[in-house]
Amino acid sequence: MSILGVTIDYGPFGWIDNFDKGHICNHSDKGGRYSYENQPKIFEWNLIKLAEAWKPCVPFEKTSEFTKKNFDGLFKEFYYNKMREKVAFSSTILVILTKLPLARYFLD
Repeated sequence: MSILGVTIDYGPFGWIDNFDKGHICNHSDKGGRYSYENQPKIFEWNLIKLAEAWKPCVPFEKTSEFTKKNFDGLFKEFYYNKMREKVAFSSTILVILTKLPLARYFLD
């Protein structure tokens, strides 16, 4: 992952024929660290490692605490917004859909 948050190597997840979120494509990855479902946690780990590298400039305790406290919420918000864009849900449609009980189940 680059400092901009861009994935440099899509590896086998660039095109997925049969989706399995727990699939481990790297045979040396016995614990599934780089499986699709673990990508958010690896992203968070990368941010904490970046914070460690910035220790001389920025207090590590503040950056790591901020990351641990806010990462999950920010990641989910960004992820769900991107997925909604992919299926062409505009913000107006989302406002309408969130009023429907069944839609709330799928959007949360």
